[in-house]
Amino acid sequence: MKFTLMTLAIENFAGVKSKEFLFNGSDAAIYGANAAGKTTTAVALQWLLFDKNLAGKTINVVPVDSNNQEQYELVPTVTAEFEMDGQKLTLTKESHPKYSKNQMTGAKEYTKSRTSKQYINEVPTTITNYKKEIADIIDEDVFKLVTNPQSFNDLHWTERRKMLFEVCGNMTDEEIIEANAELHPLKKYLEGKKIEDQKKVVKDKLAKTNSDIEDIPVRINEAQKNIIETEPIDEETLNHLQQLNKQLESEIIDIENGAEEVRLRSEITALNEQQNQLKRNHDSTSQHKVLQLKAKLDFAQSNKMNINSQLKRVEDDIEDQKKRRTNKLAEYSAKSEEIKKEHERTFTHSDEGPCPCCGQEIPEEQKAAAKQKALEQFNQDKSQRLEALEKERESIKQQGATFKPAITALEEKKTQIEQQAADIQREIDSLNNQIAEAESKITDITKTDEYNEILQKVAEINKQRNEIKKINTEKIEVLQQEIETNNREIMIMQEAQADIKANARAMERVKELRAEEERLVEVKEELHYQLHLIDQFNQSKVRTIEAAINEKFKMARFKLFDELKNGNIEETCITTVDGVEYDKGLNNAARINVGLDIINTLSKHFDFYAPIFIDNAESVTDVLETESQQVKLIVSEQDKELRILT
Repeated sequence: MKFTLMTLAIENFAGVKSKEFLFNGSDAAIYGANAAGKTTTAVALQWLLFDKNLAGKTINVVPVDSNNQEQYELVPTVTAEFEMDGQKLTLTKESHPKYSKNQMTGAKEYTKSRTSKQYINEVPTTITNYKKEIADIIDEDVFKLVTNPQSFNDLHWTERRKMLFEVCGNMTDEEIIEANAELHPLKKYLEGKKIEDQKKVVKDKLAKTNSDIEDIPVRINEAQKNIIETEPIDEETLNHLQQLNKQLESEIIDIENGAEEVRLRSEITALNEQQNQLKRNHDSTSQHKVLQLKAKLDFAQSNKMNINSQLKRVEDDIEDQKKRRTNKLAEYSAKSEEIKKEHERTFTHSDEGPCPCCGQEIPEEQKAAAKQKALEQFNQDKSQRLEALEKERESIKQQGATFKPAITALEEKKTQIEQQAADIQREIDSLNNQIAEAESKITDITKTDEYNEILQKVAEINKQRNEIKKINTEKIEVLQQEIETNNREIMIMQEAQADIKANARAMERVKELRAEEERLVEVKEELHYQLHLIDQFNQSKVRTIEAAINEKFKMARFKLFDELKNGNIEETCITTVDGVEYDKGLNNAARINVGLDIINTLSKHFDFYAPIFIDNAESVTDVLETESQQVKLIVSEQDKELRILT
């Protein structure tokens, strides 16, 4: 969209009392001395559209007098006529003072606040609708970027970088790797991780690997320190001494288990078994009968509990049947009384009074018939009632007749159960007497002659064993001394044997550590290769992205990455011209032109071309051409009043 300025009229706006500029959609230059209000023209346009100054902040546009006091009664007014792709658009905004009435004096007082009136094509409209109409034409932030050469570089570097990638596109890490065959091996290392994350991983692994490599010689030295000088041992001598000790120990066992000793121990074993058998037989004979009687007693007591339980259930049933019979007798008597009363009930009739149906007096000739009819009805009802009551009483009688036989049968059963209970109790009493008698006859086996005779035989045999033991003890002491002497020699040889095995393990450990060192060196080389690929990627990424963006501009060049001392790259966004950074030494003319170069690209991207106000344009001898309308603001000391040249 082409958005060109045709006219701009300013009245009582900041330092400008009244001025009209005729642009006619062409480039123009506005001349004026310092403080004459050149920049105010750009501010006025910004205020008209967005109610802000060039920095994007709300401003007070009311003029001040020589004492710097607001001339609040004046109405700052800005009117601009634009052409949008051939369509005319006129905008007007006025700032009016707001007053309030003094409650004491009734005088009108300025509230130090203001209200605006706005017009679109001379039609008054609300501020909300006004802002909406302008927003439909252009976004405020975009308008600043395409009309002010400084706006882009005034942004934070992150916003500048974001805008460049929005305008020029961005290449992903995957696209950069895919475009360079030398970087293809990176794919297998990344596995979904970011380049910088992988670099951190690799550096961490490399640091650990270097530490491990440095540690290997120390560990080898420690393992070698464990290797001690040893003399080879005579395995044949060692085996001979070990076999000799086994023979000596066998001789000791043979002595300890001599034939006489074995015979005597066998006799003692036989006597002990005889003694145990005697005790078992005695216990079996004396206790068996008691146990049998107690088992019978348990069974009888269990039966008694069952009989008592049956007796209780029968007694409960008898009581229940008696209660039910009593209830039926009472019910039968009540029903008989009811029949008696029904027999005694007599017929009564009155033929006085009006007919209950029509309310008229009953004729004399009909009274006798009515009485007869009532009597017949009474007799019929009484007969039916008595018949029903008789049936009910008969039913009660039949039901009650069943209880007495049942009670009689239950009482007979109770008698039988009580007899069984008495029989079982007699059995229990008899068993208790038998158990007491059997327990009184049990004797202590250890006090019998037969048992003590066996104990005496065992004591005599042990006495014989003690005499043999004394001789055998002397033989065993000699053999044990020889075994101890051999053991000392065996221990010395085994210690030497352990040292030889420890040396073998230490040498094997040294071998393992040297193999580990070779493996770690290979890992280190692999990690260095990964770092090389990552560095190559970073350099390729910087060249590729910066080249892709810079080709969109004539003058402007952008430094998008900083390479740090540690080899990492850090994102940035610095505008340069011929190698000179925008904020570090670039002169004003170059700043203006590079700003115009950026506006050209942004205008093309947003497809919006609006008037560019170039402040301090006198410092530029060759202003960069733009597709957008240019308004140069030029310092001219001889022009005390603003002058426009198109």
